[in-house]
Amino acid sequence: MGGRWRYGPPPPDAPGYRPGYTRWRRGAFLPRYYQEGVVSDYWRHHLRRPPSGYNWVRAGDTYLLVSTSTGLIFDVVEGF
Repeated sequence: MGGRWRYGPPPPDAPGYRPGYTRWRRGAFLPRYYQEGVVSDYWRHHLRRPPSGYNWVRAGDTYLLVSTSTGLIFDVVEGF
């Protein structure tokens, strides 16, 4: 972990997987394996344009606005 706090669900085959995770939240860090699900057609999902240095990422039925350099979650949109 390197001293960094990580929040959110790991994949089921990850070491230490625990079902029943807490919801994604603003200020948490998104693990690298989730950062590959970038939503490039954000307007189709009724999401605002991401600012420079951020991407929308889909994790299940939740969209996360994430910093491309640090993985910090800036915004969470649930229920899609």
